[in-house]
Parts: sequence; C-alpha cells; structure tokens
Amino acid sequence: MRAVLRLWWTFFTAVPLQTFLVIVGCALFGLPVVVALLMSEPIWLAFGYLTFVLLAVFPALFTTPALFRSLSAPRMYQLLPHFRLRTLIAVTLLLCTLLVLSAGIVIGPTIAAETVFLSAASPFPFFALGLAAAFVVAMFLMFFLAFGDWRWAVLAPLSLVALVKLREWSPATADFLAALPAWVSAAAALGAWAAFAVWYLRVRQVRPVMLMPQQRAASVDAARPVPRTIAIRTLLVSNARVPSLQGMSFRTTPLRFFVLVIALAVLTQGLRFFSLTSVFWPLAFMLGFGERSAAIVRQSRLLWLNIPGSRDAVRSEIEKVLWRNLGFGAAFLVVVAAIAASPLVGAGAARALLGLAVTAGAALYGTYIAMAAVPSVVATYFWGFAPVVLLQVVLLARPEPSLTAVAVVTGVELAGAVLVRALAIRRWRTLDWLRMRPLPTLVGVPRSL
Repeated sequence: MRAVLRLWWTFFTAVPLQTFLVIVGCALFGLPVVVALLMSEPIWLAFGYLTFVLLAVFPALFTTPALFRSLSAPRMYQLLPHFRLRTLIAVTLLLCTLLVLSAGIVIGPTIAAETVFLSAASPFPFFALGLAAAFVVAMFLMFFLAFGDWRWAVLAPLSLVALVKLREWSPATADFLAALPAWVSAAAALGAWAAFAVWYLRVRQVRPVMLMPQQRAASVDAARPVPRTIAIRTLLVSNARVPSLQGMSFRTTPLRFFVLVIALAVLTQGLRFFSLTSVFWPLAFMLGFGERSAAIVRQSRLLWLNIPGSRDAVRSEIEKVLWRNLGFGAAFLVVVAAIAASPLVGAGAARALLGLAVTAGAALYGTYIAMAAVPSVVATYFWGFAPVVLLQVVLLARPEPSLTAVAVVTGVELAGAVLVRALAIRRWRTLDWLRMRPLPTLVGVPRSL
C-alpha cells in the first residue's frame, strides 16, 4: 500500500511545474481561509478552495496519462510483483481524489444554500456528480489515447463542438440525454473505467508515449547521392523521400479522382457545420502543428553536434524544415478558404480570408511554441498554449463569431508568434548541448547501467 500511495503522490508532483503549482495553490488556499475567519465571510473560503483545486489538483488530470503510459510501457517493469495492479490502483485513487474535490465545488454551494435558506433547501446534486465522474474518466482516457497516438487528440475539439451544437443539430437527441436519470452518467463512467482496467491488466504491452506516428519509409535509390538538405529533412521528419508521381498509371487516376471528390464533399459538409472562423479550425491546427513541430525539434538533437557553425546555423536548418511543414498546411488552408468562399458553402470572402488568417496564425504560433520548448517542455506548453486556447474558446466558440473577435484572435496569435520566436532564438543561442544530448530512444542505444 505504501508503493501505491507513493505513486499516487508522484502523479501530483512528477513535473516541477506541478510542485510549484501545488505550493502556490496551498498558499492561496490558506490565505483566504484566514481572511474568511477574520472577516466572517464564507465566500473567501470558497474562492480559496476553488483556487486550490484548479492549481494544485486539476493539472494532474493532464500529466498523469503521459506518466501512466510511460511507466506501463517498459516490459522489465512487468517483472515487479503486481506492478500493473498497483499502478492501476494508484491511478484509480487519483481519479477518485479528483472526483471528491470536484464534488466539493458542486456540493459546497448546495450546503451554503441549505444553511442560509432552510425553507428552500435544494436536493443533493447527483446529476452534477455523475457528470463530474464522466468528465474525469473521459478526459483521462482521451489523453491516454492521445499520448499513444496524437491523432486521437482530434476527439477533444470535436467532442466540445458536438456538445455545444448538439441542440442545433438534433434537438430530439439533446432532449433525450437531458431526460436520462441521474445515475446514467455515473454508470457509464464506471463501466468505461472497468473496461479500461480489464484491458490494461490483460494487454501484453502498452505502447509508449508517441509524439507522432512514424510513417512508412518510401523506396530510395541507394546508388544516387542524397543532397545535404534532403538528408537533414529526412532525419528530422523520420521519413524517407517520397517518390514523384510521374509513374501514375491510368488505372490509378480514376481512383485518385474519386478519392478527391469524396474528400471535397466531406470538406464542404464540414465547413457548413464548422465555420472556418469557429474555434475548431484554429484550435485543431495549433495543437496539430505544435505536436508535429515538437517531434521535429525532438528529432533535431541528432544534428546539434553534427552541423558545422554556430547554434544559429542549426536553428536555421530546423526552422527551414518547420516552415516547409507550415507551407503544406498553408496550401491546404488556401484550398479550404477557397471552398468556404465558393458557392458550395457561401461563407463570403471576408470571413474566408479571416478564417484563413486565424487558422494559419494558430499553426504558426503552435510551431514556435514547440521550437521554444527545448529546455522546459511542460512549462512552455502550459504558459504558451493555455492562454491562447482559452482566448480561442471564449471568442470563437460559437457558430458564426464576429469578425472583430476573429481579428483580435488573429492579432494575438501573430504577435505571440513573433515574441515566442524571439524567445526561441534566445534559448537556442544559450542551449547547453552536453546537457541536452541526443535521447537514447532516437539513436537506438540502450541506457547505460
């Protein structure tokens, strides 16, 4: 049991930023308690409790899935007695802690209402507690899947948009879900966690943390010399050079045309449901390009001591690959904006151009956040992505946000990209390459004993 409790505490303090937030959360919780006792105002106690939960406890919901997957991946850990069972119990205890502390936020106002208004006491909020349990379990499983394959991260914005627009898409479905008993969401969360526990205890091996899926390498002519630029690009993106399409035969042309028509139809329908200026596009592109760029920056450790010249020369080569990656995304966004402005969707030229700008700005901002996160990944991701995600959700989480709100978000993204690039240049110039040496997982060398 001691090992379970120690692992449970590690989930709250594994990252240095978490330890700092725990200290700040405890301090901000103790100060309002003193103020509430001196001034006899319970509102300060509620404010301190909410601050403590958000700062000290809630971040563990986002860091624990990655740590849990990292601990579960090595096969040698399976030699430890009851390792998976103890790890699963520790994670379950963590989720129960999150649920209990979240329940305090829900039950606290109810108890206060019953104390002040004894004649109008509200019933116990079982439905809210069931929703809290479903939210905690769903977030953990979603992040667990996303850290195994980043393409699962698309579920988060899609689920958010589906919940926001469910009443508009299907009023009958929304009414049916609202009429369900209070225990349904809690039972669904418990069933999902039970299924995950059975899978986790019976699976032979858990996939380690993967920043991006490895693509299959294409065939390359070994007799032809590879240019230096192509070699660097291949090493950074972990994929060989894709052969040209000159050998496309007549048989494959109709198939490719059919796939293009299907993709165009799906994209057109998607733009009708998710406007190019809504929160879905910039949020998805910012997180997607951030993860893709993080994988390239991580792979670039193999070049730090092999490229002649200063650190700026290494950074310049890596930045060229990142901009090439952004170029493909920008070309795709131009096509999407053209479809949005066309009669197929009818969004208008102004809205299509602003949607192109806000999405491209989000991709650029996410790219430079990943580039600036070399010495401290978690902390940079936290202060870099969290404010912009919050701004996007607040201003763009509606079917047709105002053009002023879209312009504000675009300006913030572009200004943030300029500032973060300056920070990235400064960090790369002072980077200690001996301390940030290539990872053993990149070069295929086992860790020394």
